[in-house]
Amino acid sequence: MRERLSAVSVTRALRVAALPALVLCVLALVLDGGSSSLQDTGARGLIFLVAVLGLYTFMGNSGVISFGHASFAAIGAYVGAVLSLNPAQKLLQLPGLPEFAGKAELSPTLAVLVGAAGAAVFALVIVVPIVRLSGLAAGLATFSILVIVRVVISNWDGVTRGTQGLSGVPDGGEGPLAILPWALGALAIAALFQCGRAGRRLRASREDEVSARSVGIRVEVERGVAFVVSAAITGAAGVLYAQYLGTFGPDSFYLTLTFMLIAMLIIGGMSSLWGAVLGTIVVVAITDILQRVEQDGLRAGPVDIGSIENLSNIGLALAMLGILILRPEGIARGRELLPPRLRRRSAMKGEPVDAKDGAGMPSDA
Repeated sequence: MRERLSAVSVTRALRVAALPALVLCVLALVLDGGSSSLQDTGARGLIFLVAVLGLYTFMGNSGVISFGHASFAAIGAYVGAVLSLNPAQKLLQLPGLPEFAGKAELSPTLAVLVGAAGAAVFALVIVVPIVRLSGLAAGLATFSILVIVRVVISNWDGVTRGTQGLSGVPDGGEGPLAILPWALGALAIAALFQCGRAGRRLRASREDEVSARSVGIRVEVERGVAFVVSAAITGAAGVLYAQYLGTFGPDSFYLTLTFMLIAMLIIGGMSSLWGAVLGTIVVVAITDILQRVEQDGLRAGPVDIGSIENLSNIGLALAMLGILILRPEGIARGRELLPPRLRRRSAMKGEPVDAKDGAGMPSDA
């Protein structure tokens, strides 16, 4: 019975993730064949997508607000960067490192996996009090974690180099095609969790926590599993971002990144996997266009607008405000991107379609 349910979960995950994965592959191929600026945009966008999928795995499935996931990206980035730097560079930048860390020199790929594991371990340390909270209390608690992590990183000079930041981080590959496998992997993990029994129980508690508890769902346990899985995905994104930047510091993983990730999830729609993907694509496109206007101005016929400072931040804030007012459920409206045939087949079989999930599948946990 357990194997049959596992097979059903995998089938559901494939249905949910197939078309978003295809969209990502097409975009990566198109952008990789473009100019260097388009390649840069594609690589950065896919890295952000991995982080958003990490945030979605917890926040989207549980409905619990988190302002602290950038801390997992920071921990993953520092763990992966420190262990992948050349020993000679570490001797100059980080003289206070333990001997085993000073001698280690991981490959960029292995550094991503180790950074993800480091973020997951940190999540395990703080998971018990966090999963007992919800609403504003959870938001404040996770934001407190973000502040604490930044303070520690900024002052632990011997291990993190403090506010000076780390430089010379090995690059795992240039262009969107180098990041695409990580994005597809994160998409697969998020889909498998969402469509698995743990994810469906957690989504049930998101819709009605009291009813979920009444039928025996251990809400704290389900939230805890999602929290650790999401931390690992976000930690991997942090290492990828550190490799992309090459040089980074504590501010690279603080308020700006936090606002960006939450905006992507809210604009796309935080209750569906397709919403997380769509929101990332839309926000990256908007910010890229506005950053170009911000730097070079806009000239179109009689219209001549000079450079405007912080235009990308203003535009992103207005976009999120507009979505919250006009379409509170996000652009995707909580629905998954599925072939119409699958929806029709589910309707013909009499299977209930969850308006939130949009998966056209039975809602059994």
